[in-house]
Amino acid sequence: MMLYLIKAAVLMTLFLMIYQLFLAKINTFQFNRFYLLLSLVFSLTAPIIVLPINILKIPDINKNLEKIFQSEHSLLDEAIVSANTESLSFDTAAPTTTKQSTPSQLNKNSYFSLTTILKLSYFTGASIFFLIFLIKILSLSRLIQSNEHIKEKGLNYVLLEKDTLPFVFLNYFFVPKKTFQEKTLEKEIYIHEMAHIKQNHSLDILFVEALKIAF
Repeated sequence: MMLYLIKAAVLMTLFLMIYQLFLAKINTFQFNRFYLLLSLVFSLTAPIIVLPINILKIPDINKNLEKIFQSEHSLLDEAIVSANTESLSFDTAAPTTTKQSTPSQLNKNSYFSLTTILKLSYFTGASIFFLIFLIKILSLSRLIQSNEHIKEKGLNYVLLEKDTLPFVFLNYFFVPKKTFQEKTLEKEIYIHEMAHIKQNHSLDILFVEALKIAF
């Protein structure tokens, strides 16, 4: 699992660097959207695809990464064993009847605690991001329930009491009530927000939010 997350994150970083260097300033919005979504999907699927490494005559990245992790674990194990052995050698005055843990047992316990800490850290971070996402969804739901909304031409207009910039989510169009009633919404803003709805940009946001939780 750890190798998969690392490889997927590396691929996402590379694609993002290419985007920032060559595509970010180009006003080809549809192509940029296609590139960003495709790069995310490719980054998620590529690490689990087995390629004919021997035929391509390139190093087996999976095995190399596994060797790196194994060597790091072995170095960590040796360091722990050395530290535990030294601590045991100083305890020469202890009674012979006292039961002491062997270096191998201490090593296993230390490694287990390190693995547990890493797992807890990951799930804690994922839980925090999930909580933030849940708060955002609940906030939108509260806006819909606490404000007047009108269905018109297949859209659900949510009329906000506060004077704020219009925005959309799924098929909900959030707009200040005064602006809607006086029909003073600028045409450019309306066209822009309608493009978000027609092209289902909210699904892009939900997809990325899910990735933020997982990664």
